[in-house]
Amino acid sequence: PLSIIQIVFLSGKSGMGAVIFVMDRKEAMERMIGPVPSISIPFTQDGEVDYRGLADFVEFLVANKTSTLLITLADSLFSILSDAEIEEITRVVTRQNRGRAMVVAGTQRWWTQKTVAFARFARECGADMVITAPADWAQNNNDDLLLAHYKAVAQELPIMLMTALGKRPVPLNVIEETVNTVPGLIAIKDDICGHYGQHVATVARKGGVTLLSGGRMENHLEVYPYGSNSWLSIFMRFMPRIAWGYWEAVQAGNMPLAAGYVECFERPYFEDLTKELNLEFDAVIHASMEIKGICKRYRRAPYPDANEKQMERIRAVLDSFEKLLDEGVSA
Repeated sequence: PLSIIQIVFLSGKSGMGAVIFVMDRKEAMERMIGPVPSISIPFTQDGEVDYRGLADFVEFLVANKTSTLLITLADSLFSILSDAEIEEITRVVTRQNRGRAMVVAGTQRWWTQKTVAFARFARECGADMVITAPADWAQNNNDDLLLAHYKAVAQELPIMLMTALGKRPVPLNVIEETVNTVPGLIAIKDDICGHYGQHVATVARKGGVTLLSGGRMENHLEVYPYGSNSWLSIFMRFMPRIAWGYWEAVQAGNMPLAAGYVECFERPYFEDLTKELNLEFDAVIHASMEIKGICKRYRRAPYPDANEKQMERIRAVLDSFEKLLDEGVSA
């Protein structure tokens, strides 16, 4: 597999530069293991980004032994953030982290040179990699332009390729070509899953690239045999005992118990609870974070927040989860 150590010279007043050794595929593979949380951006009730709450959230995640802090287009609510706020969030996360976990900076669906400039900014903040989300309005990208985008961004900072390309997945041939020709590609985040995800996992494994499985433990179970040792964990954001319990079962080869974590926690939370409350999952996650004392539930309009009655129901479900964890999860 390809691996690199890029040496980046940052010019200073003296004309000399600082030398920065940038993460390669081998290091990413060794470090990005187990549950990986997205950074849910907290807001105040009047709609301002809660940077103090964000710093507290980073501390919570690091204290609970996350390997990686992932700032990402969807879960980090870039849809209701300005570009300046995305930059400040990157500064706050990297500063609060202080090098303890890996930091993956996130991009909007920007044009290539804007993304390149942001990758340079993220590198200077101390991020370890940047997740790429190329613009693809009306599926205007072609394979060559996508590959060129990934190559250009990887010149500034190692990249995590996100397989969800707007309304379509990144073509598999583009992923394979990027793995084979862009050594700065060190991780892939797959949100498509299924047979596509299994193919991506195989390509990633053969190239020594880390595959971060998207969304759920259930999705991770589909690709673990293909070489994925990490997944995007929602429970890490507020009940990390669930995430680590699942991972311990997987590492022990106890797949019935791992499936038990899906049945006991994941499906009741994402399918039953959201349907009962008529509230989409991100609002429930933010409510759960407030209940666990991490940060407030609020988001910006037009996105809804859980009301007090819904909060009571979510609290009851989380209490039942805590009781089950104390009693012991069974296969």
